Amino acid sequence: MKTLNQVNKTILCDNVNDVLEHYTENLGYRIESIFPADNPREVIVFKGDTRIQLIKEEKIEIETCPPVAQSFVSTELNNKSPWIAGRAGMLYKDLIPDRQSGRLIASHIKIPDGGPVADYVHFHKIRFQMIYIYKGWVKLVYEDQGPPFIMNEGDCVLQPPEIRHQVLECSAGFEAIEISSPAEHITYVDYELTLPTSTLNADRNFNEQSFHLHKENIARWAPWYIDGFEYRDVGLTSPTAGLISVHVGRINSQEEKQLYNQNDNLLFMFVLEGDCILNCNGQENLNTASAVIIPANTNYNLKNCSEKFEVLSVLFYPELFSAK
Repeated sequence: MKTLNQVNKTILCDNVNDVLEHYTENLGYRIESIFPADNPREVIVFKGDTRIQLIKEEKIEIETCPPVAQSFVSTELNNKSPWIAGRAGMLYKDLIPDRQSGRLIASHIKIPDGGPVADYVHFHKIRFQMIYIYKGWVKLVYEDQGPPFIMNEGDCVLQPPEIRHQVLECSAGFEAIEISSPAEHITYVDYELTLPTSTLNADRNFNEQSFHLHKENIARWAPWYIDGFEYRDVGLTSPTAGLISVHVGRINSQEEKQLYNQNDNLLFMFVLEGDCILNCNGQENLNTASAVIIPANTNYNLKNCSEKFEVLSVLFYPELFSAK
């Protein structure tokens, strides 16, 4: 992995988080970068002119956006993948274990204890990233987007590439769904910028994308493409310059279900509430907090949905997977 400046020392660690805590809490070092955020394998820390690399592996290679290889993936709430301690005390569970050959990561994130979050002003080297609030509330602040604000359950934010931001505090039991491309990316700490910034530039262009905040309590619902469902559009297609489309769908009547196909687009679904049967390469039982990836040009439908069934739907357009 290429870093901004040459490191003075490299330390191999069995547990990067434990060694990082020693260097920051006991030795007075500061974090420069973390890779990746959900399960750190490399951290650069510095003090004065000294830069130390803490790594779990001797060699780390990063492809900015590796070629995509689509596959059907289904995960359940009780899947055996563990909660992993990531950066800033957040716990991560991987919802796409194969990560579509490194192109996508969908993480179920939780912070068990409420109150201030041990975060810092930072940014990500990404192509795309969104956060959907699943449970509880969180207070955040973003570069050029005004004072800190609170996001509640059902709200969603697009974090355009390299926008500086910070998680300030959250409710006890806070949970979110974070989706990013590529799957592994570097997180840098910015010690020069103080948030909130003195300027307000809500329409600022960040690498061809713009910040967008969707508030559930003012959203409008309309009939969806799936029979018997209605949806709200989270509004991320234009801010991402046509990379994705994000909807929240909920059942409002039981009707005969036809087969659906997203043509050349890859589909991710996360069950927010309830259960149903997914017909796609056989039958899959989906329940609360289940996730599924449906490859392009694949037929599917949902049937036997429970009364309050609700799902987060993210459609990835081919442009996201083009070379970049």
